[in-house]
Amino acid sequence: AKTLSQRTFVSQAAAGTWTGTGAIDLNNAGVFTNAGTLVAQSDAILRENGGGTATFNNSGLFRKQGTAGTTLLQQVNSAFTVNNTGTIDVQSGLMSVGVSTFNHDAPGVLQVGGAGTMNLNGTGNGAGSYALTGTLNLTGGAQTLANGSAITGSGLFNVNGGTLAVGTGATVHGQNVTLASGGIAGAGTLVVDGTFGWTGGTQSGAGLTQVSNTGTLSIGGGSAKTLSQRTFVSQAAAGTWTGTGAIDLNNADRKSTRLNSSHT
Repeated sequence: AKTLSQRTFVSQAAAGTWTGTGAIDLNNAGVFTNAGTLVAQSDAILRENGGGTATFNNSGLFRKQGTAGTTLLQQVNSAFTVNNTGTIDVQSGLMSVGVSTFNHDAPGVLQVGGAGTMNLNGTGNGAGSYALTGTLNLTGGAQTLANGSAITGSGLFNVNGGTLAVGTGATVHGQNVTLASGGIAGAGTLVVDGTFGWTGGTQSGAGLTQVSNTGTLSIGGGSAKTLSQRTFVSQAAAGTWTGTGAIDLNNADRKSTRLNSSHT
């Protein structure tokens, strides 16, 4: 293991590699900043471990490439904050992030290639974008998107245990979004231009979820789906509702809640 305790470490290296299986431990306010290029070429862990806070800042390029296994950014004991204003790029295998705070702000990009998967469990906000050919699973925490954020590409943003929120006054376009469990929330507007899949979870808050006329809607599965306060509008030319799970509409006493479809 390698330990960074109290100290700040900054790399501006144009070519940085992370190999081997030894952990990198951050503790006692240790700060690791990548302002250059860092390529994770093996399966290891960067973790808060040993007490105190820990911070990983990425304003450069942090890439996972070359292995089919898992690279972990993990909170163990105390608070672990990840701040991204650069590019986090998962080209192969799985990058699993489980931290207390994950802020993703402009001009940052979370990029997942076709052979990659990212699991994200962390709460934060920002106007960073998502460029997906593979799958990003939001498994915990709440990510609040601001104006300027967008979800693009042929891949999938899968809300599966966490909460995807759009901030007040913001409109965010997403290409392919699935709500399996957890929630979609916030007072802003989420517009899905590709495929919106809804198999479970709750849509809530004072905002709007809209499937545009370029998109498709698929509601299915055996789990209940809940629409609470939020407005859901589908303009999808192709929409299907399958499975046995109920769609529950509630809290209309506080705000009018609608399930609208302009097409069949």
